[in-house]
Amino acid sequence: MKNLSNNFLIPMPHVNDPIFKKSLIYICSHDKDGAMGLIINKSISDLKLKDEADSILKETKLHQINPKPNVYFGGPVDLNMGIILHPLDYISKKTIKISNQVGVTSDSKILKDIALGKGPSMFRFSIGYAGWSDGQLENEFENGDWLIAPSNSEIIFDMPDEQKWAYINNQLGIDINDISGHGGFA
Repeated sequence: MKNLSNNFLIPMPHVNDPIFKKSLIYICSHDKDGAMGLIINKSISDLKLKDEADSILKETKLHQINPKPNVYFGGPVDLNMGIILHPLDYISKKTIKISNQVGVTSDSKILKDIALGKGPSMFRFSIGYAGWSDGQLENEFENGDWLIAPSNSEIIFDMPDEQKWAYINNQLGIDINDISGHGGFA
C-alpha cells in the first residue's frame, strides 16, 4: 500500500465505533511501522466535555488567547499527549513536516509561542491521536473499513467542523451511506 500521509481517512458506515463514526482523520504519518492520524472534526466541547477542554486550556495557558481555541479529540491513543497541527509558517526543532503546507508539533515551546502570539497563524490543538501498528491499517482497508480522500489545508484549518463530513462526501461524488464496505460474491 502506498504511503497515506497527508490524506484523509473516512470510515465506512459499518464502522460503528463511536470514536470513528463520521470522523475525518488526517493521516500524519504512514510507514513500515504503522500509521498515525488526527481526527480533525470533533472538538472536545462538541463531545460534551467542555469542562475538560477548559481545564486543558488553563493547564497549557492557551485560555489566554482570544478567541479561545477549541481542543480537539485527536483519537483514543495517548490521551495525555497534546499535538498541534499547523501550517508551516511556524517551524521548531520538534516540528514534523507532513506536506509542503502542514506540520505537526508536540512540545511545550509551541504552546508558549502560541500563548505569546509567536506561534503558527492557525492551529488545531488535539489531545490524543489515532494509531495503527504495522499492517493494521492495511488490514482494515482489506476489510473495507475506510475510504481515502486527498487532503487540503483549507478543509483542516478554514472549514467549520460541522461542514467537513458532508463536504468530503460531496467531493467523493457518492453518498457514503449508500455503500456497505463489505465484500461479497456475485
